[in-house]
Amino acid sequence: MRFLSHDEVRLLVQSGGHYRRVGPVDAAVLEAPTMWRTARGDQMVGSAGDWIVRDGMAEWVVAGHLFGSRYVEGEDGSFWRKGTVRAVRLCEDVHLMTLEGRATGLCRDWLAVGDDGDAWVIDAAHFADAYRPG
Repeated sequence: MRFLSHDEVRLLVQSGGHYRRVGPVDAAVLEAPTMWRTARGDQMVGSAGDWIVRDGMAEWVVAGHLFGSRYVEGEDGSFWRKGTVRAVRLCEDVHLMTLEGRATGLCRDWLAVGDDGDAWVIDAAHFADAYRPG
């Protein structure tokens, strides 16, 4: 399995498109460091002040300094993703570093990059359910 450098990630997503996340999520601030696993079983770490986010299919962590620029709170207390991400479908199995740790992306998963250059992997089923061209 190939490891993608930060530069390789940025080049790869340039061939992708812009997508927006649809649907609400639940989110809460982490009070202490927390470990969690991705859909591929990778162990990740969130720090106190980061946000744990869940949508019924998956859970992930958003860095505290990024959450406010990416999510808005709805009247019912749920949160909605703002803006778009740049994403490309993977055609090979890869590893990459995210803000939370080393992630695995399998062929047909999606590689996403935010406005701040941070990258993450979204498994194919979750991407199909939660993202639309934007």
